[in-house]
Amino acid sequence: EKKLLDQKAEHERELQSVKFENDKKLHEQERVAKRSLDERIRAYEFQLKHQESVNKEQKRLLTEHYEEELDKLNRNHALISQKKS
Repeated sequence: EKKLLDQKAEHERELQSVKFENDKKLHEQERVAKRSLDERIRAYEFQLKHQESVNKEQKRLLTEHYEEELDKLNRNHALISQKKS
């Protein structure tokens, strides 16, 4: 009977050890997964800010171009009006 109690105690120690190791591995996997997710979030936010910046610059250039073309048309219209007078 003592032998069975000793075996039971040994198995319980081994079980606790396995549980501890598994908990440790699980915690490490969760930490790595969180770090990976955080890195992907930062990369996505950077990409989003970059795209917003590119879009803003394109809008500025299009507006600038439109204003230049409008000024040319107004000058041409004024010249044509002067020639007709």
